Amino acid sequence: MTGLESCEFTPDSSRFAGKKLQGINIKLIDREKLDAPALGVEIAAALISKYKNDFDPSEMICLLGNRETFKAILAGRDPKEIANGWTEELLRWQKKREIYFLYK
Repeated sequence: MTGLESCEFTPDSSRFAGKKLQGINIKLIDREKLDAPALGVEIAAALISKYKNDFDPSEMICLLGNRETFKAILAGRDPKEIANGWTEELLRWQKKREIYFLYK
């Protein structure tokens, strides 16, 4: 699925331009097995849990794109439980989009 490595980098743009930062480098090994939204929720929950005094989590809403998911993460809900809550809506959306496929 993925490989994670710690890394240091210096952005060329954004409010962090020119500052040496620490982060993680995510190497995708098998794209078919990766659930990117679930990984995003796991990362967001870990950041809030471990580093809540080091940044403003309200900036995450633009990355998450879903206010209910954001609220659930802030409330400390289990990331797997949050992702599992999308199942019914995701299945409905997948069914609805099928009529727009050119090929099956």
